[in-house]
Amino acid sequence: MDFSNIQVNRLKDKASPSFLSLKDMIRSWWKLRDRKIVAGKNVVVKEYVEISICNTGNLIIGDNTFFHARCWLLLTMPNPKVQIGKWVFFGRNTIIACKNNIRIGDFTIFAPNCYVIDHEHGLSQADIILNQKSVLKEVNIGRDCYFGAGTIVLGGVSIGDGAVIGAGSIVTKDIPEYQVWAGNPAKFIRLR
Repeated sequence: MDFSNIQVNRLKDKASPSFLSLKDMIRSWWKLRDRKIVAGKNVVVKEYVEISICNTGNLIIGDNTFFHARCWLLLTMPNPKVQIGKWVFFGRNTIIACKNNIRIGDFTIFAPNCYVIDHEHGLSQADIILNQKSVLKEVNIGRDCYFGAGTIVLGGVSIGDGAVIGAGSIVTKDIPEYQVWAGNPAKFIRLR
């Protein structure tokens, strides 16, 4: 597929989640004015979206990306960097939790209630879990991917271009390009 010539046609009716009101435009400008955020053109931030970025954080958002209501981008110490491509859609209540590095390719869609995290807690017996540092990993998501409602993507995985992940799945290992996976843990279902 030639991604350089893609034309996106979003619904424009008032009931569509991608409908853009004047309030949405003002809110988007207000939320994206932070110096740690580099946002492209026409990025939409709906109601109650939270963007929390530590002093060492860096958030890059491509053109025409859309954050539905109640999404949460949580970039916490030590050195989080989130890179989001263009025309990415984040469904309601989706959470991106980064301490290291998360990359999301162009034209990717997250249905509601998805969760992407690039780290896990230390589990040594030497100290209580609460005192242990996180184990840092990375998440790399390709272009034109689809994540069904409630999907969880754990740290240390790469998901190829065009992959489809079924609702309620937990991704614990790499997924090749143009494959459909589902389940807990996610397993190969078929080619797309």
